[in-house]
Amino acid sequence: MTDSSNGPEAPIGDAPNEMQQLTARVQHQLNNPLAALLAEAQMLSMDEHLDGEHRVAVDRIIELTRRVIRLVRELDPSTVGAHR
Repeated sequence: MTDSSNGPEAPIGDAPNEMQQLTARVQHQLNNPLAALLAEAQMLSMDEHLDGEHRVAVDRIIELTRRVIRLVRELDPSTVGAHR
């Protein structure tokens, strides 16, 4: 049996595999820039000349970036709970 939304050649059973592949690609494409953003923000937070207002802003960037990284990891059901 085939699923017409995926074309006449795509078996219905391939849909979960295609979703896993898409999820893996999305995770990879998001994780790379998020890791770079987190690293840069962490380096900036070590700047001893950073004033209080900017330090708070950088700390917030770090916090929010970590939150998005956790959300991206949760896209893969096999990793839920593994990175906490």
